[in-house]
Amino acid sequence: MGNPAPDPVVLRGHGADVQCLAFARLDDARCLLSGRVLRPRASVSPPCKVLKDRRSPRERGRMETSLSDSNGDVVAWDLTTRRPAWRTRAHTPSSGTLAVALAPSSSSSSSSSETSSSAASVLSQGRDGTLKCWRAPPSFASASSASPSAATPADATWTASTGAYHFCKFAVAAASGGGGASSGAFYTLVPIRPQRPSFAAAAAAETSGVDVLCLPSASGGECGGPTLVTKLVMRGGAAAAEDGTSTVAHEKGAGAVMALSFVPRRGGDDSDDARPPLLLAAYEEGTVALWDPNRRAAANEENEDESPLWRDRVHEDAATCVAADADGAGFVTGGADGRVCAFSLAFDAAATTTTPTATVTMRHAHGPYTPSANVADRARWGGRAAGAGVSDVAIRGDGKLVAAACWDGRVRVYAYRGKTPKTLASLAFHSDVVTSVAFAGVGGGEDDGGGVLASASRDGCVALWPVFPTAGK
Repeated sequence: MGNPAPDPVVLRGHGADVQCLAFARLDDARCLLSGRVLRPRASVSPPCKVLKDRRSPRERGRMETSLSDSNGDVVAWDLTTRRPAWRTRAHTPSSGTLAVALAPSSSSSSSSSETSSSAASVLSQGRDGTLKCWRAPPSFASASSASPSAATPADATWTASTGAYHFCKFAVAAASGGGGASSGAFYTLVPIRPQRPSFAAAAAAETSGVDVLCLPSASGGECGGPTLVTKLVMRGGAAAAEDGTSTVAHEKGAGAVMALSFVPRRGGDDSDDARPPLLLAAYEEGTVALWDPNRRAAANEENEDESPLWRDRVHEDAATCVAADADGAGFVTGGADGRVCAFSLAFDAAATTTTPTATVTMRHAHGPYTPSANVADRARWGGRAAGAGVSDVAIRGDGKLVAAACWDGRVRVYAYRGKTPKTLASLAFHSDVVTSVAFAGVGGGEDDGGGVLASASRDGCVALWPVFPTAGK
């Protein structure tokens, strides 16, 4: 019998659904960003240590975590004192905050110890059809004595309209270059060098459409909004797989875009930094596609109807989430069918950067899982039956673990590498659907997260799990 699952440390104080998580760095310290959507709930008293929502008068935190939630707030938690550093109203309570991340042109570290978090910018998305960039508030060490439970309005530098009002979260391009698991890195977001353009992708107003955007510099002063690089629109349903197995093509199309993830560039050649990297998109019909935004942009100029580099219907129900690994050598998808699928991604070495040839191979698939029905889980769910589905997936930076946010309130941890599926842990705490998962860094240094896993849920809590820690190894 395996070892029992660790007890999580819980961050509470949202009072509504927590929808997203993203590790970042503010004040030269690690942070976690998250968002929520308004849905009043009854009080939940989980059998676990809860961290009270009160500020610390002590030193500025060495690690913070930003949590965005369903009343439109973004909360930054100091993970050293495990108390909130600041709270900002990024979007209206009626729309909530759906996704949040550090702006990629904001430096994750600084050579000056005097760098303030106010110099950093944050990207957030609401269900009001907007994508915003705003300045992060100062840390609690220099803030006023007012309680951080009182949200302050976000200091927006620009606001862009996406025209999409559903639950697809935006994606931000990762850094170009090596893309490997370097020490102390936060793999939820690795900033691009300020001299290079940074990119984001968001669901478009058109069904099955994705807008790829070039973001303005977030360093100092007022700036205009993002510019459209290209629009990617899936025409029709899934095509036949490359191995010859047939999948059903749907005349109605692939449906709405459900999830997006950029694929980090590989190798040391950064001559292509000015162009957006490849993009993975998951669709309502179960299809997952790999797009080259550069090829699509060229096709738009010539009025051609360009297709993705690869696509296949990998889920029997909606493909709800997708995440690329830090090396750009593979990715993972999750679906409403309860399956988690791992793929390897290879490119023709002879292909030019303008016309890449991608080979996608499924390594293994987990599930569909059976929703947990033990007595403790039933008690947390108030006797209700839990559904089988996956809300979010995340790959740890060293490429060893995959975490899946499941509809039955569990966080399931799988082995990422290997040709056969292997379930490593099933973590139980949340009393409602788990909406988001994220890993911290795995460098093992003093200022590293040791691979800690964070999970967010509709129960209004964020749990920090010390699963398979790497610090000191």
